[in-house]
Amino acid sequence: MLHEISKSCLGFGSGSRFLQDAASKICTPSSLILVHPTTASVELVMQFLFEELDRRRWRIQELDVLDLDIDKIPESLCSRLNIDYEAGDGRSLENISRKIKGLDSIHLTNLSKLDSRGKQNWIAFLNRWTILLKQSVDSNRRAPSFVTSANLDDQLQRQVHQDTVMTMIWWWGIPSSLELQLLCREHQNDLRDIFETRWRESLGAAVASGDLEFLGAIWDKLTDSMDTLAGTMLRYAEGRKWTTSKISQLLDGLLPQYYRRAMLPTWRENEESLSVSPPQNLRAAWMEGLVFYSPEYGCELHAAAACQLDAKFAKSRIWRAQLSLILPQLDIARSMICEALTSRLGNSWPTKFRPPKDDQECIEVTHDPMSCQLGHLDLLLQNYRELQRVNHHFRVLAKKAKDLRNDLSHLRPISYEQYRSFHETARLAFN
Repeated sequence: MLHEISKSCLGFGSGSRFLQDAASKICTPSSLILVHPTTASVELVMQFLFEELDRRRWRIQELDVLDLDIDKIPESLCSRLNIDYEAGDGRSLENISRKIKGLDSIHLTNLSKLDSRGKQNWIAFLNRWTILLKQSVDSNRRAPSFVTSANLDDQLQRQVHQDTVMTMIWWWGIPSSLELQLLCREHQNDLRDIFETRWRESLGAAVASGDLEFLGAIWDKLTDSMDTLAGTMLRYAEGRKWTTSKISQLLDGLLPQYYRRAMLPTWRENEESLSVSPPQNLRAAWMEGLVFYSPEYGCELHAAAACQLDAKFAKSRIWRAQLSLILPQLDIARSMICEALTSRLGNSWPTKFRPPKDDQECIEVTHDPMSCQLGHLDLLLQNYRELQRVNHHFRVLAKKAKDLRNDLSHLRPISYEQYRSFHETARLAFN
């Protein structure tokens, strides 16, 4: 399922826009570096990108930087491209570019596998090539551009001379939490149990932090107990070597001891720029996969890292996902009970036996019995047999709905067993 989600992620929404934007930049022409965190596997991204470039009839040749001498990049490049490397003036990059025929771009692979010095040498070469590429564009003689993906730390990113013909793009906020939920719905294999399906897609997308490998790790645990799920999160963090000290070090100043926020403050950031690239002060953490962005929740800590800091954060992520899943369902049950009672007993039932304690609710139910809230509805059904005789399942259903509502309103996530029990009672009440 995860492989299918990965592919579909690149076919719509933010993933599709990312590929189209990257392809358009390359065809400008421009060299391009796709910067990604350690948690992202970009091989599929690059495959889809080159398929898009192929549709645009863009000619690309792949070169593995591990096969090239990082201290003699021009010479190695000529050798791999079967170009004579001449002495004297023939050594200039301009002359080399003139000898490259039939290519629009060169794809450099495995740049992330080089050590820091190797990456620095290649960035220095690409900076020099950027000058050449800009000159060739200005003179209508197009030199080939370079395209690569790499896990570059903030210091290396700063060394890249971005220009109209040299672009860095960040694998950031893809897929969003909402997109991931839709992808989970599309690719779940067993849709026979609609309630479990909705539970998994809602919780999985909200907790996964855009990390598909992490989604795979927690997927089968989403219906287990909160402690089991938190344990899975901790094991994932340990596998990533996300210790408490490492998280605190990379997020220095953003995790005050008195309140380690699971959600990092984004309201001070420019939302437009935040959606394009990680903030400068978070890039080191983002490179480690610790920070994620989505339009739904802003910029926040990876759920496994948050759980490593404090297990209560695992519960907060689950609770957040449950709000949008469960509250509407509770209100549907409330309104269906109110409708049935009104149909049998008339409009006066909310105040006939005992008026609501809240004055505003009392006014509202006098005009519309459908406005009766769960607290008052549960109180009436627990105490008055005339209401219970309409449907004996309503008493149990209203009690469960009220309890779930109270738990959620007090920041307490509910268990999958509670969720199932509520729906099983609703089925009895309305069938």
